[in-house]
Amino acid sequence: MPTKAKVAVVVDSTVALPPEIAKTAGLFVVPIDLVFGKTIYRDDELNPKEFYAMLQASPDTPTTSAPSPSRYLDAFTEASDQAESVICLTLASHLSASYGNAIQAIKLANQRLPNIPIKLLDTQTAAGAQGFIALEAARSAQRGDPLDEVMRKAQAIVSKVRLVAFLETLYHVWKSGRA
Repeated sequence: MPTKAKVAVVVDSTVALPPEIAKTAGLFVVPIDLVFGKTIYRDDELNPKEFYAMLQASPDTPTTSAPSPSRYLDAFTEASDQAESVICLTLASHLSASYGNAIQAIKLANQRLPNIPIKLLDTQTAAGAQGFIALEAARSAQRGDPLDEVMRKAQAIVSKVRLVAFLETLYHVWKSGRA
């Protein structure tokens, strides 16, 4: 049986990394939900082309939903098969319920996986900026750093990244009621 890694890195899919990069980095990606009217898709079920086609065609503005605690727990369980500990990096807590749901999942994991230390980091950002944090944590984990060191390196990147977003149009923001 192969030796387990010291640390596995779990992220939510708002990390916005291409799947092949996330896989190469060894990230365990927990998908968010995309809600179009009454239909819910895990965001790993739609590629960007499909999503944007649906966005143009749908009379409803899509919304998102944070991964459930059980979805995080599933990722922690899968990660624990390959590593001795887990770090979970979430979308900014002020933008989503992801962080709170991950806290609930850690409480459940403490019962189901009592010998697996799990640390949680609010990345305080999203998308590409969150991706930089995840990639640094993954590099640290792949070097064999212990959990506290992976956490320290990820925290150091949090203070160095900023998300800047430009919208081609404010139409969807207006349509969602956010403007």
